[in-house]
Amino acid sequence: MGHYGQVKGAPAFAAFVGLVDSPHVQEYVGYTGEGIVLEATALGLGTCWVGAFFRPGAVASLVGLGPSERVLAVTPLGCVSQGWTLEEKVMAGFGRNHRRHPLEQLVRGLEKEERPSWMEAALEAARLAPSAVNRQPWRFTASRGAVTVAMDDTKDTDSPRQ
Repeated sequence: MGHYGQVKGAPAFAAFVGLVDSPHVQEYVGYTGEGIVLEATALGLGTCWVGAFFRPGAVASLVGLGPSERVLAVTPLGCVSQGWTLEEKVMAGFGRNHRRHPLEQLVRGLEKEERPSWMEAALEAARLAPSAVNRQPWRFTASRGAVTVAMDDTKDTDSPRQ
């Protein structure tokens, strides 16, 4: 159980495994895992990134790890039940401090009225994209025909930058 509640009854899962001696293991596993989560979502499967509050030893026994491999995260895969239980509603309330920033805080440059519909849709999709602890460390500059993405604060990441 984490900030958003519990995962129950998922018929399958994907384990994200990395080589612990790789200098960028967190990034490699994170980008690859995010691609898998997004593809599963596009296929209509219920899924979410679980980087804590799971039992790595139990997962490792199911997937069989090689030397220097470690389970870094998992994602349940399955069909989402319709409607929320009372417990899920209560747990979702606790997670409210992790809401995403509005586009007005993330985008500078062209005003909303000046942005074409394709750009607005792309910015909204990027706004909804997952980030570690929902920090959304990116910022966008919208200009005629282009969007530039930049890191808002290099200190606001899980991995220290040099």
